[in-house]
Amino acid sequence: MNLSISKEVLDSILPKPSMINLPITDLKGKKFKLIDFIAPEANESASLSEKSKESGMIRLQYKALETGKNVVIGVRSLLFTPVSANKTSVKTPSPLHEALTEQMNSGDTSEVTLPAEFTVVDAIERVKEGTTHKVYPSYAYQEFQDKYDVLKNQGKTRTEINDAIYGDFNFISNLPGKDLAKRFDGKVGAIKNITIHIG
Repeated sequence: MNLSISKEVLDSILPKPSMINLPITDLKGKKFKLIDFIAPEANESASLSEKSKESGMIRLQYKALETGKNVVIGVRSLLFTPVSANKTSVKTPSPLHEALTEQMNSGDTSEVTLPAEFTVVDAIERVKEGTTHKVYPSYAYQEFQDKYDVLKNQGKTRTEINDAIYGDFNFISNLPGKDLAKRFDGKVGAIKNITIHIG
């Protein structure tokens, strides 16, 4: 028996790469368009604000206009992303949340709009302060995987495991420089610090 699935359906269910883990060549100078937000798995009928409270994080799905590929970025990450006044300057940009706060304080509205489109004007690999160690997603380190497995074997739920690991600041902050898990080594890019221009 043969079973077919359209590209659109397949793309909608496959995991999306994180924007801040893309290669620099796929970021710098590229334009992204907002197409959707990714709701938390729990309580799909909840409102956006309720989902934010439940999950602690809402992710946005953007399409790279040049390649057509879909990527995700957490709202929190986007809010702390520096915004440049134009497409070439990256001098002392302010984070997006400051501009949105000013916009909200200067008008009568209680809501602000997240960027529908933006261009990445700069992207550099993040390194741990005071070192030359590149920073990778926490889950990519072998020590993270080991700790995850220990807690899982203790019968902890995924939420309890993530709370325990990500809530341990010293553990997370000391991961850069450690070995990556074999299944992620060479397959997951270092986290990028990006600067964007809206429009």
